[in-house]
Amino acid sequence: MKLKNQALIIFTGIFDIFLGACLIVLPRLFPLFISGYKDYAILSEAMLISMAYPFLVLLVGAGIVFKKDWARVLGFFLAFIAVINAVTEFFVIKPRPELVNTQPSVQYVFVILIPVFTIVYFILHTLLLLFFTKQEAPFWGSEPKQNEPMEQVFRAAEHYCAHCTKTVSPADEVCAECGALLKGLRCKKCKYEDVVSKFKQGRCPRCGNVVVKKPEVF
Repeated sequence: MKLKNQALIIFTGIFDIFLGACLIVLPRLFPLFISGYKDYAILSEAMLISMAYPFLVLLVGAGIVFKKDWARVLGFFLAFIAVINAVTEFFVIKPRPELVNTQPSVQYVFVILIPVFTIVYFILHTLLLLFFTKQEAPFWGSEPKQNEPMEQVFRAAEHYCAHCTKTVSPADEVCAECGALLKGLRCKKCKYEDVVSKFKQGRCPRCGNVVVKKPEVF
C-alpha cells in the first residue's frame, strides 16, 4: 500500500490499534467503576462475539501501520460495519443486556455519544484511506508484469547455430563448432561474403561497394 501522507495514515493505524485494544480490555473493567454494568461471562459465546469487532479494528490498524494492501480494503469494510452498527443503536428501544441496570446517563453515553463518535470517526477513516492511500496491487491477485522490451527478451533467450544446432552467443559472428557465419553479409556486386565486422562503414572490403545489412539469422 502506497501512502500519500505517511505521518497521517500511520497515526490513523496506531489509533486503530489503540482503539481496538481499548474495546477489548475496557468492557472487562466497566463493572469495576460503572454501577449496574454487567459484563458477559468469561469466554462465553456472547463475549467472544463481542470481541470480534474490536479484533477487526485492531487488525486493520496493524495492516495500515505495516502498509499492507489488504488493510485498505478491510478498512472500508470495517467502516461500513461500524457505521451500520452505530446507526442501529439509535433505533434500539430496549437497552443492551449489560446496560439494563445502569443509570440513564450511562445509557445515554453508550447509546448516543459513542455511536455518534463511531460514525464521525469511521467516515473520516474511510476518507483518509480513500484519498491518502493507494493500492499497489489488485486485492484479488498480484499486479501483472509490464511487457519487457524486446531487446531484453532477445538477450535472455538462448541462440543456436542453424547449421549444427550448437548453442552460440548473440555476440558471436561465427559458430565456434562448425565455422558457419552467424552474422554475415554478402556483396551483391562481387559476391564476397564475410562477417559483419569486416564490412567497415557498410562497404565491401573487396570492391568497396555499399552493402545493405540483412536481418541476422541464428
